[in-house]
Amino acid sequence: MGDNETVRIKLLGTFTISRGKLSVSEPLVSKESQSWKLLKYLCANCGRMIDADELTRELIFAGSESNIGNTLRVRLRRARAILDHIGLGGAMDGLILYGGGKYCINPELDIKIDVREADRLCRRAADKALDIKRCLALCIEALRLYDGPCLANSERSVYIVMRAQYGAMYKALLRQTFSLMRETGNYSGADILCRSALQVCPRDTDVHELIITALLSANHTAEAVAYYTSVAVALANTKDRLPEFGTYIDRCGTYTKQEDKNDRFGEEQRC
Repeated sequence: MGDNETVRIKLLGTFTISRGKLSVSEPLVSKESQSWKLLKYLCANCGRMIDADELTRELIFAGSESNIGNTLRVRLRRARAILDHIGLGGAMDGLILYGGGKYCINPELDIKIDVREADRLCRRAADKALDIKRCLALCIEALRLYDGPCLANSERSVYIVMRAQYGAMYKALLRQTFSLMRETGNYSGADILCRSALQVCPRDTDVHELIITALLSANHTAEAVAYYTSVAVALANTKDRLPEFGTYIDRCGTYTKQEDKNDRFGEEQRC
């Protein structure tokens, strides 16, 4: 199947489904629509058959409505209307299939999901038999996929486990990437790493301090200053703050090789 027929599902950051040059993205509104809720839940659980009871329980479709079957049919019809924009709204050959009281993502389609791709890249990068430069390239490739937290605009209660899983994987990926950068002396992917951190965890000061300290310890002062400034902007309307930049300069002045091996997330390890 050609690349134009591949269906790409993006769960990291803004939920998006694309095929070829066509794509649909979840609108950034204060409240999720029920049709987008249904679409996201089925995509996040791609590979499983899901019944009405699970959808009702997880997405709270029932509410005060008595006819949940009719409610789900309406939601399904509207979800397929969204998919019509990329040619995937068909009942028999589209993205969402329904039969026997169960829903699923069409297994006949060539589907690539960013979280699964990120996991695959991390697993490959953990192969100690690989050349170190190749491992670093795989880590940078995985970081490119992180445009934000997993299903960032969804209700927190539905995807708690999934968010925790890919959040932990992201922090492990940061540790491994900096370790490989130090070993190779190649910091050319630092801009990608910094950009992803601001998108994935803009208020996580521990992550920001790790990045600033690591850049300074590698004598990439200009990059550290630029990143520090970007973080300050991101935190401007919050109660969170970073220490003065000079604090990091002082800290790196007494940086030891042992401290370099152990960051604030614990011992470095590959994802």
